[in-house]
Amino acid sequence: MLPGFSTGEPRSYKTSIDVTRFFCGQCGTHAYLKHVPSGLVGIASGVLNKTEGVAEFKSHAHVSDTKDGGLTDWLPLPRWEGWPHRSKEIQPGFKFTFARPADDVQTSEQRLRGRCHCGGVQFEISRPTEDSSKLSSPWPDLLVPYHQGGKENAKDEKWWLRPGGKYLAGTCACRSCRLASGYDIQAWAFVPKVNILQTNGKPLSFSMGTLKGYDSAEGIYRNFCGTCGATCFWHSDERPELIDVSVGLLEANTGARAEDWLDWATERVSFEEHAQNKMLISSLSSGLKAWSKEKAQE
Repeated sequence: MLPGFSTGEPRSYKTSIDVTRFFCGQCGTHAYLKHVPSGLVGIASGVLNKTEGVAEFKSHAHVSDTKDGGLTDWLPLPRWEGWPHRSKEIQPGFKFTFARPADDVQTSEQRLRGRCHCGGVQFEISRPTEDSSKLSSPWPDLLVPYHQGGKENAKDEKWWLRPGGKYLAGTCACRSCRLASGYDIQAWAFVPKVNILQTNGKPLSFSMGTLKGYDSAEGIYRNFCGTCGATCFWHSDERPELIDVSVGLLEANTGARAEDWLDWATERVSFEEHAQNKMLISSLSSGLKAWSKEKAQE
């Protein structure tokens, strides 16, 4: 237990020979990690009451794991293939062609695999079908800022379905997501429950494998892996048939952004007005807009 942590003993999970991560067994929040050989400790920035003036985001690490660069194209910071200053720095304009790790499960054109680090939670996402548009949902803050007039979807638009058989995805900076994950930025894909299946073909179950649940507010439900602490799903009574899927779990052949499956919202970060680290989220918001313009010119 780290000095200063007084909420009880966290759960531990070894992500590698050298690194052990610690998370809350009740809500899944990642709190800190420890590099065993050096004894160095890294605190998850989202659990801090304050980051500006306390912690500074300096670089992106282990970018080679993403294959496509992940969110590094949206946050202009130095990028490293592995540990900062201990691996090769990735120069601006670099075209990512990293090979995926040998143990990754390859995804077909019609099924996208998802899994947590330990493999206790595994599922598949199918391409949109007729049933994908049979549900209804209010607008998300990602597309219609709630502080500008509410979320009523009077025309029942199917905003989660995008051209090319893709689903909408975006980033969130709300307090609830920050505290539930342990990080300032949470990436979600909006997928109808009917399109999420267990690996045996059965419908999604929130009790499958090592999945655990936590009610972060009345009518709001979050799920995480009880073994490795991975953030998995968000769902609610308001739209029970449309599930937020944590993008970090997806194993798309194209990389971490899964652009062959997801269409990223770039006009805003969800609840960016509520961000604790306003400088970081402002940079992310600007980066998303710039990336969108660059993509349009390709």
